[in-house]
Amino acid sequence: MAGADVILDATADVPHLFQSFAGVLGEAGDALDHVVLFLGQRMRAAGAARMSVK
Repeated sequence: MAGADVILDATADVPHLFQSFAGVLGEAGDALDHVVLFLGQRMRAAGAARMSVK
């Protein structure tokens, strides 16, 4: 999608789909925390934009 926000976080020396190892690999929990932060920021911004239109 053109104009979409993205962030690339590269994590070395972890298996494919390492996020499924949350609670086992510290990097997995960190990666999921970043996803939650990213989505939360976008959802708040989208909600604020909708509220300002009304």
